[in-house]
Amino acid sequence: MKHWVFIVLIAGFSQVCRAQCVEDIEKFNAFLGQENSEMLSVLNHSFDTILQSAYPDVPDFPDRISLFLESYAEINDFERQFYTDSASFRSLKIQLESSGFRKDIYLHEDESYDNKFDLNEFIPEGEEPEPTELGQLDIDLIEAEIQYERRDKEYEVEEYDQESMYLFNNRPELDFYMNPDGKFWYGLGKYSCSAAIIDILESVKNMNGISLGVVAGGMREIDLNNAFIQQAVMAQFYIPAILRFGYSEKPK
Repeated sequence: MKHWVFIVLIAGFSQVCRAQCVEDIEKFNAFLGQENSEMLSVLNHSFDTILQSAYPDVPDFPDRISLFLESYAEINDFERQFYTDSASFRSLKIQLESSGFRKDIYLHEDESYDNKFDLNEFIPEGEEPEPTELGQLDIDLIEAEIQYERRDKEYEVEEYDQESMYLFNNRPELDFYMNPDGKFWYGLGKYSCSAAIIDILESVKNMNGISLGVVAGGMREIDLNNAFIQQAVMAQFYIPAILRFGYSEKPK
C-alpha cells in the first residue's frame, strides 16, 4: 500500500507551556517497571558504545548524538554508516522480546497490545496540519515524493546479491511500526517537561512510515542534553536497527 507522506518539521517545535511540570527521569523509570528500566539502561549503554566507536574524539554524549543524527540524515541507513555486531544485536533482540519491552515501543503488523496509553493527554488540541507533498518543501533532504511501501521495498546495496538482499529486508518479522498506545511513549509525555517531546509523541501517532533520515535532520535542532530526548532518539533510531539486524546473518 502506497502512502503520501507529510511532515511537520521537527525543527519547528512549538513552545508549549506545561504548567506545574516537574521533569523526573527516576519516576519515568519507575513507571516502566524495574525489568524494563533495566532493559532501557542496557539499550542506552549499547547505543552509546556504538557512538563512542564511531566518534572516539567526541567526549560528550549529546555531541555524539548530534553527529549521529547528522550522518543518519545523509545516509538514512544505520548499518552502512555504523558498525553493527550481529551477535550483540541478536542478544539485545532476545532481551527486548523476553522482557516484553519491545511491545511498549514497537509492534509488528497484526500484533495485539494489552495496554492502551492515550498520547492525546499530552498533545494540545488544534487544527490538524494540512498534508503537504514533500516535493513542495524547500529542503535538500526531501525528494519530490516519498513512497512508503511496507512490503515492497528494494535497497540498492552493492556488496550483496540484490535478490537475496531483497528477501532479507522483506522478512515478515521486519514489518514493525511505532506503537502509538505504547507505555514507553506515554511515559515520555507524562514525566518530561520538554515541548519537543510533545512533538515527538505527535510524530509517533502520525508519522509511521516516513523516512527516518528526514526525522534525523530535524531532531538535530532540539535539546540533545535532555535525558528524555536522548531516550527518544535511541528508541526511534537504534531499536529499529536491533529489530532489523538481530535475527540472522546477512545474505552473502
